[in-house]
Amino acid sequence: MIAVKKGDAPATLTNTGSTEVAKLKAAFEEDPGAFRDGTKTHAFKSSVYGAKSVKSALKQAQFDKCFACESPVSAVAHGDVEHFRPKGGFQQKASDPVTKPGYYWLAYRWENLFFSCQICNQTHKKNLFPLRKAADRCLDHTGDLSKEAPLFLDPARDDPRKHIEFVDDVPRGRKNSKRGNATIDGLGLLRDQLQEARRKTFVMAQLLADLAIDESVPAEQRNRVNTRLQEMRLATQPYSAMIDDMLRAKGL
Repeated sequence: MIAVKKGDAPATLTNTGSTEVAKLKAAFEEDPGAFRDGTKTHAFKSSVYGAKSVKSALKQAQFDKCFACESPVSAVAHGDVEHFRPKGGFQQKASDPVTKPGYYWLAYRWENLFFSCQICNQTHKKNLFPLRKAADRCLDHTGDLSKEAPLFLDPARDDPRKHIEFVDDVPRGRKNSKRGNATIDGLGLLRDQLQEARRKTFVMAQLLADLAIDESVPAEQRNRVNTRLQEMRLATQPYSAMIDDMLRAKGL
C-alpha cells in the first residue's frame, strides 16, 4: 500500500451523488429503528459511485493499481470501486455479525472511494472496518467522524509507508504498528497468490540490484540496471513499496 493523491471529485459525485445522499439521510430519519434492525435497507446506486468518470479518475490516481495490494488490475479484471467506510453495514471483527446501517451518507463521497481488486474488496475487506475504540463509531449521519480512529490505513489521508514495511517480499507493521498489522491482516495482504506475485517481482529486482552494486560489472551496464531499478520503485509500478524497501536496504 502506498499513498494515493486524488484530484477533485468527479461531477457525478458532487452533483448526482449529493442529491442521492440527501435522499438516504431523509429515508433514515423517517424510520431509524427499521434501518437499525434491518427491516429496511438503503438502496444505493452503483451507477453513481461506480460511474465511468469516477472509476477512471480513481484508476488514474492509483496508476491502475489496487489501493490495498498494489497489484495491477485492469489487465486481468474490471476492478471495484470500493468504499473505505462500508456503506451497507460494518463489522468491528471479521467474526462479528454485520451491524446495520453502514456509513450510508458516505456512499457517494469522493474521499471514501478507492479502486480495488476484487479479492481485496470482496474476499477480505467486505464489511470489515475496525476502530481503535468501537464505542466511538458513528452510527448515523449525525455522528462526528473525527472522533473515529480507524485501524485500517486510509492511503488518501495516511502515509502507509510509516506503518507498513517489507522484509524481503513480506509485509509487516513498521515498528509493530497496530494500524499496519491490522491493514495487512484485514485486507489479506499476506494471501498466498499475492505473496507469489510479489515474490516474482522481488526476485527479479534483487538480481538487478546485485548487478547494480557489483563493481566487476562495467559501469555503463550498472547504470542501465540502476535506471531500471529506479523505475521499479516509482509509485506507478506494481509493488513499489516493496521494491523501495529492498533498494533502501541495499543503499540504492
